[in-house]
Amino acid sequence: MFQRLARARDVTVMERTRVVGLEMQGSGMLVETDQAPGYGDGGVRRCIRARRVVVTAGPWAGPLLQKLTGFELQLTPISTTVAYWRMSRAAFEAGDYQAPKFPVFINYGDDEEAVMN
Repeated sequence: MFQRLARARDVTVMERTRVVGLEMQGSGMLVETDQAPGYGDGGVRRCIRARRVVVTAGPWAGPLLQKLTGFELQLTPISTTVAYWRMSRAAFEAGDYQAPKFPVFINYGDDEEAVMN
C-alpha cells in the first residue's frame, strides 16, 4: 500500500537494492548502488541523486548509516505486533473504533507495564 502511494507521487522505489555509498551533496543525497538497469549480476554501479532518501534497513539502519555517512545514530530496535481491523463506513463514522469504545494497547516492556488508552 505505501509503495503504491509513493509511486503515485513520482517516488522511485528500489526494492532489494544494495546501497554501497551514501553521501550528502548540497541539499540532497548521492546514493551509490551495486545495481544498474539491465545488469542482472549487479557488477555495474549506479549513482542516483535524490532530494530525500528513506532507508528501510530495519535494525541494521544505525550501523549501516554510520558506515555509509559517518553519522552515529542511537537507535534501539524493538519488536512490535501490529493488527488491523476492517470496518464498515457506518462504524467508522459512528466512532465505534476509536478510544474509549475501542481500546488501544501498547506494551513496550514487562506485562505489568502495559498501557491502555
